[in-house]
Amino acid sequence: MGGHRPVGLNVAKRVEEDQRIARNQEIVKESLKVLGTAEWHMKMDRYERDRERRKEEDQVKEELSQANEELKIRRRARLTALYEAEMAEYERQLNAMGLAIEGAHQ
Repeated sequence: MGGHRPVGLNVAKRVEEDQRIARNQEIVKESLKVLGTAEWHMKMDRYERDRERRKEEDQVKEELSQANEELKIRRRARLTALYEAEMAEYERQLNAMGLAIEGAHQ
């Protein structure tokens, strides 16, 4: 009768199907490893960018702090020079009137 299958055909198909499933599982497993590695690299890249950004922000803050301090020093020096110039002018005016500031030339 023509309806008989060869003995072991079902077993061979089952083995072939199991091997195909095993190969697919290995592909999925490897893909997941690659995905995990890629995610780790992305996290590290993000961490590095954040760290660099914070470092640059700290440098900018430090530079601003130093610039502010330098500006204070320059302003103080200009004010001192202005006060000294005004005092010299005041002394000159007093000297022109025949007067002097006591203890001005120490």
